Amino acid sequence: MRLKTVIILNIFLLVIAFSLHGFPLKKLKKGDSIDLLKLEPVNDKGEKFKYNGKRNIVFIWRHDKRLSKKSAKYFVKVCRERDINCISMELKNASKDTIKNILGDIPDNFFIAQNITLYKNWGIFTLPVTIFLTKKNKIIDAIGYEGQYVVKVERFLDFLEGKISKKEIEQLESSPVDRKISILPDMNFILKLIKNNQEEEALKKLSEIKRKINIAKLNEFEKTRYALVLIKLENYDDAEKVLDKTETNNIKSKFYRGIILYKNGKIKDSLEMFKSIEKVYPDKKAVYYYLGKIYKNKGDFKDAAEYFDKAFHYIDIGF
Repeated sequence: MRLKTVIILNIFLLVIAFSLHGFPLKKLKKGDSIDLLKLEPVNDKGEKFKYNGKRNIVFIWRHDKRLSKKSAKYFVKVCRERDINCISMELKNASKDTIKNILGDIPDNFFIAQNITLYKNWGIFTLPVTIFLTKKNKIIDAIGYEGQYVVKVERFLDFLEGKISKKEIEQLESSPVDRKISILPDMNFILKLIKNNQEEEALKKLSEIKRKINIAKLNEFEKTRYALVLIKLENYDDAEKVLDKTETNNIKSKFYRGIILYKNGKIKDSLEMFKSIEKVYPDKKAVYYYLGKIYKNKGDFKDAAEYFDKAFHYIDIGF
């Protein structure tokens, strides 16, 4: 009876999920099976992937694409927080060390595919892509990149785990509701305006949506993204208030706090903050860059030169 119930539930999920997203794989369809063992996944400890009765998800990305890299870091966060198996397929066949250098510390349930030849038969036409599988490894659905990508991935997992209902997941697909759930599209748009030297337009846009933002309801990623916008607009006081609402172990929050301390002239405190995350923050280039600036500000040109030299070996620090 229990087995029958599980089978019915899996079929139900397949049917319900069919209409929730546009499917980003041309040569695969919902209900198809994927033999994950053929991907030869291995985790950081060198352990080979084994079917263990947990839900499996596959993340497809490229290490040389900025958007893919950001989404991959988010994928690691999702894997760390959930009792699932995560398979990473990096399509440029980057080495394990290269992937680890980008993603930082990865959990034991995060497996890197060693054989990615299968993807050529999948018809991938957008990146990144997340594929959700049943415990029997049949495709429930796949989500390709959209404006609400990171939110949809986590919300869809909530749906599969029974944390939200069919009605709620359908509501999340409508634009008006999505806009309330995620501020990421607005934040990314504002960042683009700032990058294009349209600061007045950025301030105007932020003013329009600021009163609608409930910081307490934002997830950690959204909070740090919001704080980044405020930092870029030199609104350090409000940025600090946002970061005060993040978890104490949020390493991105610590990085942004270091920037705020530096911008506010609190050089000693800024130095302590950046040194505390120097060895663990995944974006080493940015930390080295700010440590170089701090030591230069202190008049310690020897240490400043060493850190700038380290930063020189990385590209696109973002600040």
